Amino acid sequence: MNKGDKKIRIGYHVNATGIGGSDLYLSQIVKNLDREKFEIIFFCKKEYPVQELYGANPDFKIIWFNDGDNLERSNEAATGKHGSNYRSDHSSRYNWKKLIPQGIRLGLGLMKDVEKYMRLLGKYELDIFHSNDGGPEPMLVAARKAGIPAVVASYCVLPDPDSHKRAGDSVRRFFEKRAVQSIDRAIVKTKATRDMWINRLGVPSEKFKIIYNGINPDRFNSQQNKVENRRSLNIDMHTKIVGVTARLHPMKGHRYLIEAIPIITQRIKDIQFWFVGDGDLKNDLIALTKKFHVEKHVRFLGYRTDIDKLTSVYDVAVLPSVTYETFGSSLIEAMSLGIPVVASDFSGIPEVVEDGETGLLVPPGDVQALADAILDILLDNNKSLRMGEAGRIRVKQLFTQERMLKETLDLYAEILHD
Repeated sequence: MNKGDKKIRIGYHVNATGIGGSDLYLSQIVKNLDREKFEIIFFCKKEYPVQELYGANPDFKIIWFNDGDNLERSNEAATGKHGSNYRSDHSSRYNWKKLIPQGIRLGLGLMKDVEKYMRLLGKYELDIFHSNDGGPEPMLVAARKAGIPAVVASYCVLPDPDSHKRAGDSVRRFFEKRAVQSIDRAIVKTKATRDMWINRLGVPSEKFKIIYNGINPDRFNSQQNKVENRRSLNIDMHTKIVGVTARLHPMKGHRYLIEAIPIITQRIKDIQFWFVGDGDLKNDLIALTKKFHVEKHVRFLGYRTDIDKLTSVYDVAVLPSVTYETFGSSLIEAMSLGIPVVASDFSGIPEVVEDGETGLLVPPGDVQALADAILDILLDNNKSLRMGEAGRIRVKQLFTQERMLKETLDLYAEILHD
C-alpha cells in the first residue's frame, strides 16, 4: 500500500455508546496500524468511551457526531475540556412530527443524516473510510457520496430476524441495500454472518470478505501461571470456576446459566460462577440469583482490563448466547489459554468451537443441556485437558491478531488499487 510519501488518511467510524466485542476488534486494528503509513481520524459519539479503549491522549484525531445534532469536537473534547458543555437536545422537534407515520419519519431522518454526514466527511479528504457498523448506516451512503475512494464496513451484528414485525422495516431494508451498494467491501467475522446478510440483502457473496477475529498471543497464552493467578485472586486451587466474559445483555443468555447453577451444584459444591462484564441487565441477574438461591456461588466482576488473568483461572469458559452472536471473541481468548469452552450451537459459533474437540456446543436456551455440558467437562479432567490443548492449537492456526491485521490491510490495498 503505497501512495508515495503521503500518509494514507483513514477514517474509522463507530455508532456505539459502549464497549462490546466489535469495539475490541476495531481497537486492535487502530492500535496496530503503522503511524508512519497511516493517519487516523476517529468518528464517534460523545458518549463513546474513547479513553477506556485508547487511553487519555489517543494519538489520532477524534471527531464527535451525534444523531440530530451538528456537533463536532476534536481530541480536546474527548479528554474532557469541553464535555461539560455538551447536551444532546432534541427539544426543537415539533410535536406535529409525531403525526407522521414512523416509517416515513425514519426515512426522512436517515436522508437528513446522509446529507449531514456527507458534509462532515467531505472536510477530511479521507482515502479510506471504515465503519464498524454495517446495516442501515447513513454514514456509509454519505461516505460514497462524499467521494471517498475506499469505503469498507464491518458487519458485526446479524440481521434482525423479527424486523418484519417492526414499524419502518421497509425503509430500514431500503437503507440497508443503499448502504451495501455504497461500500466496496463488507467485512464479516464468519461464513454464517455472511450468508445471513446475503439472504437479507440479495447481494453477491463477492461483496463480503470473511476475516476472523484475532487475539494477541503475547497476552493470551497458555503460559499464564494459573496457580499464581488463583493465589493473587484469593481462589483456592480446588474451587471450580465457571466464567462468562460478556456484556450483561439479554442476547448473551446469562439467565440460562444462572438457571443451570442449581443443577450443577447438586454435583459440585465447591464452585463459583464469574460474570465478567457490565450492562443494564445486572440488577435483573442479581435478582435471578436470589430467586434460585445461588447468590453465594455467583460473582459479578464488572468491566475488567485484566481479562487474560481472570480467564486463566477458569476451569471452563461459557458463552450461552441466544441471539445476534456473530463470533464470540471471549471463546478464542479462553481457548488460547487452554481453557475448554461450552457455547450455544448457532450462528458463527460452530466456526469457532469444534464440538467435541475444543469444547461442547448446546442448543441456545436449553438449561439442562447447558448444565450437562459444563458438568461433563468439569468431572472429566482428561477431557478438559484434551479440549483445552486442541483449542489452543486451533487459535494459533486461525484466530491470531497478526492474521486479522494482515487480511484487513490486504483488503484496504486491494480496494485502493482497484
